[in-house]
Amino acid sequence: SSHVFLLPELRLPWTRASAAGPSSLTIGEGGFGKVYKAFTDRQQTVAVKIVEPVRCSDPSKLEMAVEQERRGFEILVRIRHRNIVQFLKTERSAENGFCIFTELIAGCSLLDLMNRLNKPFDEPAVRRFSHQICRALNFLHCEHIVHRDIKCSNIMLTHESVIKLIDFGLAKEIVSAAQGAATYTLGTVHFMAAELLLDDENDRLVYTPKTDVWAFGCTVFEMLERRPP
Repeated sequence: SSHVFLLPELRLPWTRASAAGPSSLTIGEGGFGKVYKAFTDRQQTVAVKIVEPVRCSDPSKLEMAVEQERRGFEILVRIRHRNIVQFLKTERSAENGFCIFTELIAGCSLLDLMNRLNKPFDEPAVRRFSHQICRALNFLHCEHIVHRDIKCSNIMLTHESVIKLIDFGLAKEIVSAAQGAATYTLGTVHFMAAELLLDDENDRLVYTPKTDVWAFGCTVFEMLERRPP
């Protein structure tokens, strides 16, 4: 089956493979959904992350989370940086599912690469990768954007050895809201700053550039040791 998505800025119909489509179109999978290769009518190839349908006992919380992520995504669509994946659009799908369209990156994540090599990276490689990651984070923070989930599995390396930050914790807040979480834990525990782990039901967790920097330090450790700190 297929579904047509319309990109307002370019007026292009987008066609994606459904979960029942050819397995060769599945290019990734995470805790919040699968990533597929998608095609446009102009023979462009993009990636689409399809977040599983979300069921929520409090629809108002879900709508609030969706609206907040939508506003954040509108900012991401406008940014352009060599070391950051290009975001294209989002779409709500049937039964509260969520689709995120980005450029298709020819390469693999740093985590996948370490697993293929069956060893951590050497120090020269870590320096090269870290330099590019820092450039991307500096750009984001100057634009008042926080990534929220820096780790090796969210950092792609292209076939031209270019680092690309991906994911940005998108859709995790929507799922957390649907599950009725008092606070939205968007990051990954081993990479989260201590202040994000405080159990305070009255306050929303605040992600800042400092929490990204902490996660980056943990990511450097992961690259050198092939395990989280």
